[in-house]
Amino acid sequence: LLLDRNAMVDLRSSNTTPLHVAIEKQNANLVDRLLERVQKLSERNQWQQTVIHLLVSLGTDAQLSRAIERGFAKDEKDTNGDTPLAIAIAKDYVSRAKLL
Repeated sequence: LLLDRNAMVDLRSSNTTPLHVAIEKQNANLVDRLLERVQKLSERNQWQQTVIHLLVSLGTDAQLSRAIERGFAKDEKDTNGDTPLAIAIAKDYVSRAKLL
């Protein structure tokens, strides 16, 4: 895997990052590996969603917790004006809301 050869994990393409795509594809193994390697912690996709926005909706509690511990941006608003906490509350994801 390219990650083992120090691939550029923060590289942006088509208004997104490898970590955003991995979360959207729900590739848990890749998400876990990228969470440890990514250096740009406030990158956004085309809808201005941070990694935390996507993990609230598509990730696991453990991944969300790890991203928060690493310092990923968690209070930012997306193009709809929603913060990750607002999304967690709207979807009734109590455990994720508590993490935020």
